[in-house]
Amino acid sequence: MFRFYFLLLTSCLLVALQAKPVRRADPAPTLWSGTQSAPSPPAEETKPESETDSQVLLRYEVFRLPKTAAETLRKSQPKDTDLYAALQQSVQAGSTVADKMILLRTMWGEWATVRQAVEFPHQDKERRFTTETLGEVLTFSPEVSEEGDSLVLKITSTTTRLGPVQEGKPTFFKAEILRILPTIPNQPSLLGQLAAEPANPAQADTVALAFVTPTVQRFPAVNSERPERRTFRCQYEVISLPQATALMLIQTTPDNTELYGKLNGLISAKVGKLGTLQIIQANDSQRGKVEHIDEFPYPTDFDPGQTVTQLTITDPALKEQLLKRDSGQHPLPAPNAGSSLTIPAVGTTFTVRNLGNTLELENYSYPDGSVSVTVAAEKGRLLSMERDQDLMQPSFGVQKINTTVRVQPNHPLLIGTLNHPQDSGAPGATPEPRVWLAFLTLRK
Repeated sequence: MFRFYFLLLTSCLLVALQAKPVRRADPAPTLWSGTQSAPSPPAEETKPESETDSQVLLRYEVFRLPKTAAETLRKSQPKDTDLYAALQQSVQAGSTVADKMILLRTMWGEWATVRQAVEFPHQDKERRFTTETLGEVLTFSPEVSEEGDSLVLKITSTTTRLGPVQEGKPTFFKAEILRILPTIPNQPSLLGQLAAEPANPAQADTVALAFVTPTVQRFPAVNSERPERRTFRCQYEVISLPQATALMLIQTTPDNTELYGKLNGLISAKVGKLGTLQIIQANDSQRGKVEHIDEFPYPTDFDPGQTVTQLTITDPALKEQLLKRDSGQHPLPAPNAGSSLTIPAVGTTFTVRNLGNTLELENYSYPDGSVSVTVAAEKGRLLSMERDQDLMQPSFGVQKINTTVRVQPNHPLLIGTLNHPQDSGAPGATPEPRVWLAFLTLRK
């Protein structure tokens, strides 16, 4: 009887526990640039694969125009598209300068970064050197708005320039834009006005306006299974053009294969230059890396120079030699007679910088035959040698891109630009305005 009541009580407790509702913890909010984003949607509300696997090519452009012309445009309060068209017309008329153009492609919800900079050396602390990144750094991530009717860009744009030297130390000027920008595909949007640059007197009476234009490429949803693991030959190329030519091609040739063909024609015509060509055999779902580099050592910590005012010579032969008259008619000063000896600064800790090209890839195949590729490409070069504390410090040029794109095999894809930094104020930087277009092609 006791066993019967025990089983009955246990059954009742199990039924009560199963009927009790379970409270799930709310997802923790995430932050971006100080702005709280919405909680992640439930699993049943996730976006379809055709949207989540879309990718966006972002065109970032900076126009520089006189302050008077900018005030006139501002008073008319034009739409972003009308303002962009007016700036394009003034560029053709010669009153506005197309200052910069940066391209960067990434997949939906992924972060991508492009860096075109100069690593400038300077003494940060006593007996230690550090570097300041001069130039432009652009980071963005595309997403769909909560309503699902517009594209939202999370963008960080940073520009740093070398300023004048004050009290023996260089100064740096930084302009930064952080925006969560709702926009429409294929339409330019005003990102913001870059702050004035007092470090560059030639631009004191001008205004810089930054625009972004996103182009969306969508992929249809595929319900079939992933193909078997494949091997690809990944071909990475960087082609440089004059900035005006590159801007015209990008605006008039949206198809990547056609654009690639035109670039090869410009290379044959000596207008374009093939700056980088790297090929790597990579397996699906595995990481591959190829490097063409030289290792360049340089000091980062040092012992400062010293002046020795009293010098005692104990070697009799050396003392006798110093006391003799030289080939001229003037005797050398005797030891400890007020002469001094300067010992220069000496490096104590060295680091090594890779100069050349580095490419790192990781592939993932989709059921429709396309391939998702995570790309990390970098180019490093020596720009100049700067003297500081009697030590020669190197200044490096750095072009770097990190992104994730979706590629159709045997079709070249423009993934971004690796421009040399312009107007950074650093010695040895390239003054010619050119655009370096980076293409990725997968061969089966």
